Amino acid sequence: MRICPENMPTIQGHAPAPAKEIEDTSRWICLKDSTGVLITIQYSGGVSSTALILAVNEGIIAGDTKVHGNASKKPKVASKVEEPFYIWVNHDAEKSDKMERHADANTYTVDSDISTEQIIQFYIKTSDLSMDHSWIQLSASEGSAKNTVSVIYQLDGSRYRP
Repeated sequence: MRICPENMPTIQGHAPAPAKEIEDTSRWICLKDSTGVLITIQYSGGVSSTALILAVNEGIIAGDTKVHGNASKKPKVASKVEEPFYIWVNHDAEKSDKMERHADANTYTVDSDISTEQIIQFYIKTSDLSMDHSWIQLSASEGSAKNTVSVIYQLDGSRYRP
């Protein structure tokens, strides 16, 4: 089995919350000893004229202190991931299961005028992070209080291998 929770651990990045409140409050996770991470963002709610801008932060924690793979404190050095990453989007998740590949970029703007249910996925390769950075966090800016966003991280090439 290629996709399995044993080889692709799933971590809740952020419980459903108003898009306007996500900002930099998603959970920090460690990519050390993994190949990368698939980040899935579910965007739901009413059509809004306020776009949601998504990016990924990267950081360093002295000694890679972690509790069950999560940061026990905020990374000291945090910046946006500069290397472009893979992006897929389903613009109408209520009616379709088709994920469309978008051009690689280091940010994505959710077009909130298109539909009310969207799924966005990013794949970040650990090797694309800045030197010594092994912690990442989904970041969001702007967004509408009418829309709900949730975040799931799935580790690839898991650090939990025996």
